[in-house]
Amino acid sequence: MIPEKDSESGATLVLVLLVLVALTLLALSGWYLTKTSVDIAGNIAYRNAALNIANVALEDAGNYINTIPMPPGLPSVQPSWFYNSSAPTASPISAITASSPQWSTAKTVSIPSALSNSLQDGSLQYFMEFLGNHACNAAGYVTNSTCYYYRVTVMATGARNTHVITQSVYRLVTAKQG
Repeated sequence: MIPEKDSESGATLVLVLLVLVALTLLALSGWYLTKTSVDIAGNIAYRNAALNIANVALEDAGNYINTIPMPPGLPSVQPSWFYNSSAPTASPISAITASSPQWSTAKTVSIPSALSNSLQDGSLQYFMEFLGNHACNAAGYVTNSTCYYYRVTVMATGARNTHVITQSVYRLVTAKQG
């Protein structure tokens, strides 16, 4: 006697393969989302490290401003990274990019060894602009004091080509406290 053929045509195998493909796609999408989240968190950490290290350049610029003989204003010998903008045009931070020409002459600041891991072979640069002097009535100072203004623009470059650009304005008052 000849045995009867089994009437199954592989439907179970096809169903199992479809479930395995769906599970593989689900696992790959979960891996991709996790990797993207880790990359975003890393980029935020690198940006914050670069932003925090920018304070080193601001301190260096402040120290330089304090060496300008009184009355301040333009130093007698201006470094290549010092610009006279006593009639400044609007130069908001949004107008300065990592490829702006000022960075070719910007001052490079050494990153303290205790902080060098924060930038992972990054760089720290700044340039300074003299914005002019104006009569001012600064709080706590003699009336009609003279205020001298300097704008410092700092760029910190870190890992993953992270660029952070920040600006700060310094005001020096040439009057005794009243």
